[in-house]
Amino acid sequence: MKVDIAAQSLTQLNVAIVASTATIDVNIKSQAATLNVNIASQSATLNVNVTNSTLTVTVSGTVNVNVTNTTINVNISGSTADIGVIIKDQRISLNVYITACYTTLNVNISSQSVTLNVNIAGASATLNVNITAQSVTLNVYLSDFKSTITPTSLLEKGTQKIAYAAGSGVNVTVYTCPSGKTAYVLVMSYYAVNNSSTINEGLTIWAYVSGTYYVIMSASLRPGQITWNVITGGIVKLIPGDGLRFACDTDVYAYVGFVIIEV
Repeated sequence: MKVDIAAQSLTQLNVAIVASTATIDVNIKSQAATLNVNIASQSATLNVNVTNSTLTVTVSGTVNVNVTNTTINVNISGSTADIGVIIKDQRISLNVYITACYTTLNVNISSQSVTLNVNIAGASATLNVNITAQSVTLNVYLSDFKSTITPTSLLEKGTQKIAYAAGSGVNVTVYTCPSGKTAYVLVMSYYAVNNSSTINEGLTIWAYVSGTYYVIMSASLRPGQITWNVITGGIVKLIPGDGLRFACDTDVYAYVGFVIIEV
């Protein structure tokens, strides 16, 4: 079914589709028009080109939107939904409210001025935003949603610090999180050798968190034994005043290093 509306007097079109398959193309040229489409079929394709207007979309499947001078309101409440939006205009507002269990939102922004508001209340949602615009406002509200910060994202966002210390028979603080910062320990490495020829001796690495010491790593070395390791992937989060330290026995020489991102 193809509908071409050029009259000024026809302002509202209601279409209900219950067929198994349907393709509908709508071309609206009037200054004011309301288009309500209710699709209950198993397979349907709806192509809508909207210019200088307001488009409100509620989906429980997949929707791809290419917009010009448009405000988009998207409410996703289905069990699964994928939405891809390509924005190339100078003035765009995109409001997305997601309550679906599994939702992927891909937004590619290359315009000069864009406001993107995303409210996520679903159990699992992926938000991918590629921004090449000069001015973009991104507001994201997460409810009942666990976000994941990758080490790469932290490296881009924060300031990298390399903290290390070495010695025999020492008990030293290697790093203390400064005021106004949150520190993420991404990498911890250590090397230790027991120079005693007769007794076992040890190395312990501690995290001082909220006034309490916690053991991150502890090793007992046999006489003459060497041990080393590198641990990555996000180890501990530190707030101001928290710190990292290590202690080793008299005959143990140890080197301990951390890669830390301060945000």
